[in-house]
Amino acid sequence: MESPEWLVIQPPPAFAMLGSLDPRCGAVDVRTRLPDDDFARLAEAMRSRPDVMLFISEDYEDTIGDLEFLRYFPWLDRLSVSARSLQSLAGLRHLTYVRDLYLNGARRPPASRSP
Repeated sequence: MESPEWLVIQPPPAFAMLGSLDPRCGAVDVRTRLPDDDFARLAEAMRSRPDVMLFISEDYEDTIGDLEFLRYFPWLDRLSVSARSLQSLAGLRHLTYVRDLYLNGARRPPASRSP
């Protein structure tokens, strides 16, 4: 549920409303993979608020795939990722100031049943 404290971003995002985040905003939740230009715009809107947690969570589309979009958020302080389609954590290398990091839901290869 969206509130001034919890901003949900779904395509097509309404970046006009992101000029500056509500001072009460504590979290931005991206629910699907955005085009790079949209991630760059979102990062710019959030830049002055590194304390706001970025949630990356998939709806039913499983579209996140990787975390390379984090290159737009090197200043990010707090990140939570819950994505079944996540294939790589390599994008975390872009975060130089992360303080709180939560990972959940990444697919793992099936365990081998051979001896």
